[in-house]
Order: sequence, then structure tokens, then C-alpha cells
Amino acid sequence: MEPTKTEIVVVGAGPGGYAAAFYAADLGKKVILLERDPKLGGVCLNRGCIPSKMFVYPADIAVAAASSDKLGIDTQFNGADWSAIRDRVFGRIDAISAGGREYRAE
Repeated sequence: MEPTKTEIVVVGAGPGGYAAAFYAADLGKKVILLERDPKLGGVCLNRGCIPSKMFVYPADIAVAAASSDKLGIDTQFNGADWSAIRDRVFGRIDAISAGGREYRAE
């Protein structure tokens, strides 16, 4: 059996990268998809849009609670459970990455 030749190399396994890889594969091309991060999903999933927004939202809630007296509402901010926030963020990122991996495997 002869080894197959790679015809297209896609660098980056974010949404654009794996869309390009799927498109090339649908055209019958042999594709290699390269990603430097341990999880597929690109910058947005690993350290960009998704985790940033998931960390900013709890901070916004804390600021709103701390300044709610301006609106006539009595609330208190008693601190943040950083372990719980971290676990929520990475639990979501891991699930998205795993779902993408399963989809690509099918």
C-alpha cells in the first residue's frame, strides 16, 4: 500500500481552519489540520472570546451589586469564588472542544 500524499495543510483549528479543512476534504483532497493548542477551537475558544466573556460577566455582576445603591437597591458583594468561576469557564470550553472533536471524528 502506498502512502497517501497530503494535498492541503490547514494551519489553525479554529472555526475558519476546520471549515476550510472540511471543505477541502469534501472536494476529495487529503488534508492535514494543524493546531498548536492542546484543544481544537482556535484562539476564540482557548483564550479569546469565549473565556474572556465568561470571566467578564461575573465581574459585571459584582460591579452591579456593589453599585446598586445608586438605583435604590440594597445588595452586597461578599467576594468571588474563583475556583467555581474557573471551573465553569473551563467546563464549558472543554465541552465545546470535545463536541467539536466528536463531530470531526464522525
